[in-house]
Amino acid sequence: MSDHWLEALQALKGAIYQDKVYTALSILRQRGRPDLSSLHLSELRVFSQNGEDGILHDLVSSLNPPSFFVSFGAGDGWSSNARLWADVFGWSGVAFEADKASFDELSLRFGARKTLSAQNEWVLPENVNDLLESNNVPNEFGILDIDIDGQDYWVWEAMSDHWKPQIVVCEYNSLFGNELRVVEEKGHDVLEPTDTWGASLRAVEELGRRKGYDLVYAELAGVNAFFIRSDLNPGLSYSFVRTPNYGLRGLPHPPAVTHPLGGAESRPVCEVE
Repeated sequence: MSDHWLEALQALKGAIYQDKVYTALSILRQRGRPDLSSLHLSELRVFSQNGEDGILHDLVSSLNPPSFFVSFGAGDGWSSNARLWADVFGWSGVAFEADKASFDELSLRFGARKTLSAQNEWVLPENVNDLLESNNVPNEFGILDIDIDGQDYWVWEAMSDHWKPQIVVCEYNSLFGNELRVVEEKGHDVLEPTDTWGASLRAVEELGRRKGYDLVYAELAGVNAFFIRSDLNPGLSYSFVRTPNYGLRGLPHPPAVTHPLGGAESRPVCEVE
């Protein structure tokens, strides 16, 4: 294919993407008072990887939290759960990304705005509280998004109760099922996704309960769990069983980026209380 046609194809892809974004924003604008008992109908993708934007929009509309977010593992900012709140709703916040190439793009996206901060940092159980303190994260804020592809459970567990986000989004691994309390071992630092990364939904749910948060939803793709601080919860609970549904096709992550469960490259796991 010639360079001319490649440029035309890229231009067409860009136009289609913009149309999808503006259509999704129009849908958000037309929404009435959210019905949190039907969060499965709230899913909508503006910038997020799956339907996280719509869920967060309806939770925020109901709770009206402080307009500040913290994002652990924001990537390049393109499909971050924080992007809607930074780009459209004008929230303040801080985003952390360990990968240098992704961070460079993230800093370009956020760098020109004084209310936003991008940090090239590994977020670990050992440093999470220092990072929050050094970046002047307020005691109470709106959204905590944890998306670091593995140590999510341990980072949230290590966070001091000094910080009290109203909404927490935590990545989990639906391959573990809903009954096992299984987590990849603390301190494991492999970056490549495997079938045994992260934590089961039940492990994350019970961690949230111990920290004073209620699980209120897990999105259709089986990737992110949503929590509301218990003192703010209007009575929501969640019990639906999610199976792996990557791309909403009923599949785990593509084989090219995974290894067989229990294989030599799998991350070591442990059971938690």
